[in-house]
Amino acid sequence: MTNAHTACHVDSNRHSGVEKTAADGSIIAVSMVPVEELHPEQSAIPGFGQVLGVVTYAQGITLGTKFPVVDVELQQLEGEPLAEVWHSTQIPQYGAAGIIRYSKVDDFLFATIELECEPDLQKQTEYVYKELLSFVSQSGYPNLLRVWNHFPLINEFDNGTERYQLFCVGRHNAFRWYYGDNFQQQLPAASAIGTKGRKFSLHFITAAEPGMYLENQRQTSAYRYPQQYGQCSPSFARATLFSHSKANNLVLSGTASIVGHVTLHSGEPEKQLEETLRNIDALLQHESVLARQKHLARFTNVKVYLRHPAHLPNIKSRVADYFGNMAGNMADNMSVVYLRGDICRGDLLLEIEGICGL
Repeated sequence: MTNAHTACHVDSNRHSGVEKTAADGSIIAVSMVPVEELHPEQSAIPGFGQVLGVVTYAQGITLGTKFPVVDVELQQLEGEPLAEVWHSTQIPQYGAAGIIRYSKVDDFLFATIELECEPDLQKQTEYVYKELLSFVSQSGYPNLLRVWNHFPLINEFDNGTERYQLFCVGRHNAFRWYYGDNFQQQLPAASAIGTKGRKFSLHFITAAEPGMYLENQRQTSAYRYPQQYGQCSPSFARATLFSHSKANNLVLSGTASIVGHVTLHSGEPEKQLEETLRNIDALLQHESVLARQKHLARFTNVKVYLRHPAHLPNIKSRVADYFGNMAGNMADNMSVVYLRGDICRGDLLLEIEGICGL
């Protein structure tokens, strides 16, 4: 991987010394920045603007006390160590509320939670999500847009139940506790990736104005999966469409080789990749996406999770072709981060997520 910069509608000339602002008026952006360029206590990065928060990958580093930082226990599979930096043209306000650290600017909030994973994953998940939902309701940014979940051994079994299913029960219980029986209409985009570490970590974005939660016509809504996938169906939407300032963005959930509710192409990573890309295509063709679209789709902050690192060479070229051929994603300003992670189903070999400017 090169020293690539990927930011929502942001100039790729990372070392120009000029603060990046989005051509469409966005006040927030996401960039992949070499870890070596980050320093403790810095609240601004030359060429990027004010830091909202940072996501690192198994770096074991501590950054500052102002903005929220989460170190996700996933191995980056190639290239120099990168950090995902959320940044803004505005000066954020930083704060903490219980287990949550956050930053906020006009209409937008970024937050992190990082805890030692407890033996009872279902109970801990319910607690974490109740804290999250209570915080969001009181924050002034009541519309949850996207959540990234990471915890260890996602496909292992505790007392006969897969840990991902235990996570789903805890999350389901919290959403139902907060929103009531019809909570499915309030579910944001999300992903859950298994790590080899010890921490339960998540980060999330929420907004003052509501987003639009989208489903994929090729797939059964996750919250309607049959009981064979666990006591409680997964609680997330396939994507969230939202606007801030003059910008429209589509943020994808973790997307994989599932059609209807069934995993396709078990044991065949290249075929699973093609099915995953077809699912992304379907979301880009959603009528609500097309109605909001101002220009051809431009993906940023693309992450590919691979169960087996040996699959990377065969996956990488096709991923680069798919995202690189979209308008605005020239080779010098588009990077994809490949991470070794376990997917929510044992028969899934990869998962892809990203943020798309429209």
